[in-house]
Amino acid sequence: MSRVGSALIKGGVFRLVALAISLLLQLAMLPFILQALGSHQYGLWAVVGAASGYYGFLDLGVSSAITRFVSRELGRGDAAKAAEYVAASRRVFLQAAVGVALLSAVIAWFGGSFIDTDGDRLLFMQTVVITGLGIACTFPSKVHVGILTAELRHDVIASLGLASHLVRAGCTYLVLAQGGGLLGLAATNAAVSMLHAGATVLAARRCCGHLPYVAGPSSMIRKELFGYAGYSLLSRLADFFRFKAHPLTISAFLRFSDVTPYAIHDRLQSVVVSACDAVLSNLTAVFSRQEGKEDQRAMRRLFFFAYKISCYLGGFSLGLLVIMAPAFVERWLGPGYGLVVTLLYIRAVGALAGIIQMPVVNLLFGSAQNRTYAYTNCVHAALTLGSTVLLAQSWGLVGVVAGVSATTAIMKTGVQAQAACRMVGLSLMTFHRTRTLPHLAIVTLFLLPIAGWGYLWLTPTWPRLIIFGAVSTALFGPYVFRFGFSADERSLLFRSSGFDRWLGRKAS
Repeated sequence: MSRVGSALIKGGVFRLVALAISLLLQLAMLPFILQALGSHQYGLWAVVGAASGYYGFLDLGVSSAITRFVSRELGRGDAAKAAEYVAASRRVFLQAAVGVALLSAVIAWFGGSFIDTDGDRLLFMQTVVITGLGIACTFPSKVHVGILTAELRHDVIASLGLASHLVRAGCTYLVLAQGGGLLGLAATNAAVSMLHAGATVLAARRCCGHLPYVAGPSSMIRKELFGYAGYSLLSRLADFFRFKAHPLTISAFLRFSDVTPYAIHDRLQSVVVSACDAVLSNLTAVFSRQEGKEDQRAMRRLFFFAYKISCYLGGFSLGLLVIMAPAFVERWLGPGYGLVVTLLYIRAVGALAGIIQMPVVNLLFGSAQNRTYAYTNCVHAALTLGSTVLLAQSWGLVGVVAGVSATTAIMKTGVQAQAACRMVGLSLMTFHRTRTLPHLAIVTLFLLPIAGWGYLWLTPTWPRLIIFGAVSTALFGPYVFRFGFSADERSLLFRSSGFDRWLGRKAS
């Protein structure tokens, strides 16, 4: 198997392990943080997190553009031109860091004017400024993240991320245990983010030092970079209203305390989405390399293979979450959080649609079709924002989540999937009939007896929850490997994992 395939497997494993540990830390820390801050301040923290999503817009979409163009030029074997794209982005991130610092002050003042209580207003403003300064210091490292991604060094990115999560969890516990409160939590997150950024810069220079230094790129390079980045920025603006604006909507039409059950349900479903993303989001750079080589056949083959994996992974992960949710939430947070489970059930349909279409997003970005994704994402964001605002006033939190789930399912499986279908030469109906439904049917056949077992045996105790999750996952792996892939695909996975080389060494 090629070096690229091995790098994807290695990077995926590193990302999954790092993600699993970091998510376990987050899930373990959430009850402690909730108890230390209280429902009101935790809701305020969630609102600050949503407001800080604005800062990401100041990279102007250059983060994804670096990966796209550096990957393409590496696929063509032109390291010198790849370095020009790096140089074009370097100044953008330095200027963006200054912009983030200024924007944090604007958001603090503007957002605080909507808060009636003096104590909450001051706390919000201070937390926003601290968070903003921390994020500003991380912006220069974004160029190095892009280089590592283009070089398929997801293992390095994942290792650094895991280290930062471990440090953040330990520091957060110490600060909150000593009564640091919301401001202490914000300062801890800012400090750890800065350390993470510095480590990323050092790692990129060590792993990817073969790229030459270029002081000033040509105007053509800058034009191409920003042309692509503009549509990526538009996509990110739309993503903010799709994912980050809901706590703001809830706090505006409901109460700060109502943000808490939404934030908890959103954290749980994001565990599944992030786990799937850890495996599937590695493909953008590979599509760019294949596009640079003008290998359309390889792009089509990779897309279909990745789509199959996304269906299996998303269907199983969300199915297991739905089965385990009532017992897990009761054991994790205690009784009285049944609304969180209800929100998870409603969100599951949209989350599944988003996961199984992840290869579509990778294909569009990797082949410079991000313009299509940007336009459809804007429509998606407008529909999501409109439906959640409308339904929140009549149905509360249930209406907000229903609006998010329904619009995601429609846009992902319809509009955005259609864009990929045009590229691979299939109609939308044929694509879902021959790809989506058969793949999901294989997962459903496995989950039906698992759901019956869970109904009869699962209780809100940690031993049974752990055993149920571990056994279900252990059984699903061999099942889908045998019945979900062809003989050629099984051989491909076997070779990519390195087991063939390991067995060869053992035999010798």
